[in-house]
Amino acid sequence: MAEFRFQAMDRSGQLHEGDFTADTEAVVLEALRERGLIPIKVVKASSIPGWLTFRPKIKADSLALFCRQMAMVLRAGLSLMNGLNIMILQIPDRMMKKEVERMYREVQTGKALSEAMSSTESAIPPLLARMVATGEASGNLAEIFLRMSDFYEQEHNIQTRIKGAMVYPIILTVVALGLLFFVFRFLIPQIETLLSGTGAQMPLLTRSIIGIAHFIQGNLLLMIIAVAALVFLVRYWLSTPNGRFRKDRLISKTRVMGTVTTNLVTTRFARTAAIVFRSGIPLLQGLELIRQNVGNAVAEQALDYAMEGVRKGESLAYNLERANFFDPMTLQMVRVGEETGSMDEVMEQIAEYYNKEAETGITQLLSLVEPVMLLIMGVIIGTIIVSIMLPLFDLIGNMKV
Repeated sequence: MAEFRFQAMDRSGQLHEGDFTADTEAVVLEALRERGLIPIKVVKASSIPGWLTFRPKIKADSLALFCRQMAMVLRAGLSLMNGLNIMILQIPDRMMKKEVERMYREVQTGKALSEAMSSTESAIPPLLARMVATGEASGNLAEIFLRMSDFYEQEHNIQTRIKGAMVYPIILTVVALGLLFFVFRFLIPQIETLLSGTGAQMPLLTRSIIGIAHFIQGNLLLMIIAVAALVFLVRYWLSTPNGRFRKDRLISKTRVMGTVTTNLVTTRFARTAAIVFRSGIPLLQGLELIRQNVGNAVAEQALDYAMEGVRKGESLAYNLERANFFDPMTLQMVRVGEETGSMDEVMEQIAEYYNKEAETGITQLLSLVEPVMLLIMGVIIGTIIVSIMLPLFDLIGNMKV
């Protein structure tokens, strides 16, 4: 027997979460259906804390390619099994290929594709699994795959943009740390030996820099352990709901970084909402899927408020506003979508607008980061150079006298 954790919806849209002891995941799924619940996620409980584990995610571009190719083969009239078999041969990404092979085996045993995507071993995002379930129920699976391919292509474009913006700052940081290591490990000890041999009086700045160099050399192992322990503790704290919420709230409050983050999260929220609402998923189930996909604890709180309000018959926009995360224009657009019954179209417009705003913000952020990092590096390196040169100048002056 094993412990499983589950999330499921009842017919009224109420979310249910809990633990279930069973031999297999299939037993849990059957038990939830017997209770009249719609399974959303069933995972095997692990004795290892989540913050100590690392589970790689399938890349967005691999998901986009899989969805687009599945849409093509299904539109061509091929069966699902034939389509999965073709994907095993076509998919270049190794992780995605393993997932397709696993899904192929499970579908062969009689499982629906959405059930194979939602199994304990699956690395497929819950959003894709739920959308596939919707496509299976409505008979438009090829159309769902096509929509999801566009969704993941847009996700990939955003991720590529962010990674590209981070390359230069990371290079600067690595170069700065390497230079500091060289200076404190090799250069300063040589300068200290030279100055000590002359008996020259060293200025306070020079003595301070030499003292720092001695501390680093004498306590390097201790410093490495301290940094590792700090990373360990921070990672643990960020794995807690409170730590994650405080981190996301702090970032959202910063001037430039907060604006960029808010725009990115709003884009993901709106794009997910557009595809969920267009697919005809009930509102409460759709909001839960959107919540799982926004990737920000403050936005998740807003969606928790929204689900709570929707169950009471209240306005979606009003409850989103309670979390104080989304900007007034987003909230106003959601109100318009509620009043006109065109939430999917409104969400598409929001996603397009904030995607452009996010790209502009990333460019502006990068233009600020580069000079700030160069300034910090210049101050540190300049201080070290001045501390080295001051006694040398004094020594040269004394020699001339």
